[in-house]
Amino acid sequence: MVDQLAALLWVQKNIERFAGDMESVTLFGQFSGAISSSLFALLPMTSSLFHRVIIEGGSALIPGIITPNKTQLAHEASQIGNCNTRNSMEILSCLRNKTEDEMRTIIINVVSFYFKSIIDNFTQ
Repeated sequence: MVDQLAALLWVQKNIERFAGDMESVTLFGQFSGAISSSLFALLPMTSSLFHRVIIEGGSALIPGIITPNKTQLAHEASQIGNCNTRNSMEILSCLRNKTEDEMRTIIINVVSFYFKSIIDNFTQ
């Protein structure tokens, strides 16, 4: 989403060059774009960058979209992949030794949806 935030900042900086109105910006997203758009609508730090949101076919409110802890997915992958450790470097080493089929199984079982956001304490 950091790249999308950069795009919103670019729009605010340049919209008048394209005869646009920086006080009338609408976000539109479909499917995973709708999830991104609705996540932006929930972030106080982006409230001045757009004024309306159209979301189609997705939402940030879908259960499982936000993972509050970025290590949570790694620990889930470790358990499913029988790595038997909570140490990040050991998990990485274990997963690197998995076959493509084993990794596919791990990913299918860990990721409940194709779009998984990680809250990363990013600030402007």
